Amino acid sequence: MIGRAHPGSVLGDIATYRDEPYKSSVRAVNAVTTFGFDRDKLMPVLIQRPVLSFRWLVSGLTQLESTNAGFSD
Repeated sequence: MIGRAHPGSVLGDIATYRDEPYKSSVRAVNAVTTFGFDRDKLMPVLIQRPVLSFRWLVSGLTQLESTNAGFSD
């Protein structure tokens, strides 16, 4: 195991932006609710709503910062 996802975590968002397959796998230990986004439908929404796009970016960067902090200990 490399890391843990928590409620509200977003996985595969960078792959969605880059239009590439997600390079990792995820396995749930307990029951989870997930949402999938189709890139072709998501990108126009993010373009039309820059505030939503910015909030998603900040959320992703926050997760990345948290992940990176775990490697520097």
